[in-house]
Amino acid sequence: LFKSIHRANKAKRSDLGLTVAEGVRLVSDILANEESRKLVRRIVISESLLYDGEDSDQYQNQLQHWLHVVDQESKQRKAEYDADRGN
Repeated sequence: LFKSIHRANKAKRSDLGLTVAEGVRLVSDILANEESRKLVRRIVISESLLYDGEDSDQYQNQLQHWLHVVDQESKQRKAEYDADRGN
């Protein structure tokens, strides 16, 4: 699925100045950096990466942590936006 999305939208992403980052470690590193994290617009991951068992490696654990951080920041921005609009 990801590969087909990646190929199908390549021209459009190029027009918009967007790129795709693949790999648990690369995505974790991007999310760990506050400046680069602000540039992230969408995260698409395989459900198997969310498995939190004894087979999880350090990168999967880091990714789960940073996905939680991004989720909390997103909720905070939405709440601030809604408050500014009087909702």
